[in-house]
Amino acid sequence: MLNIYRLQIHCWDNNIETISNILELNKYKNIKWEHKIELDRSVFEFEVEEKENEKYFNYIDFFLNILEDKYDLLEKIWINRNDITIWRLYRYNNQCNMEWNPKDLKRLWDSWISLCVSCWEE
Repeated sequence: MLNIYRLQIHCWDNNIETISNILELNKYKNIKWEHKIELDRSVFEFEVEEKENEKYFNYIDFFLNILEDKYDLLEKIWINRNDITIWRLYRYNNQCNMEWNPKDLKRLWDSWISLCVSCWEE
């Protein structure tokens, strides 16, 4: 089993460092972030990996806390909420089950951020 949680932002390549500064990612030294070029736009990714037997990580709450109060700053560099997604990538054995609590889903709904899920079997 493996869980990867990702905050993904579609942006222009020259905004990568600005996004990192706006989101204050220097506070999270042990968490990986990177960007990828896709055709004419870049994808900024901030990723947390949770291995088997690790304590539950509330990734929706974590990523929304990072974004909170920063939407106006992101919009100034042409990033709208529809450019932002939160991902759960899940590798499983035998069966895939997931659940989300209503509070997190409501918070996602209120923020207009999409939740994306990708699962694959080992």
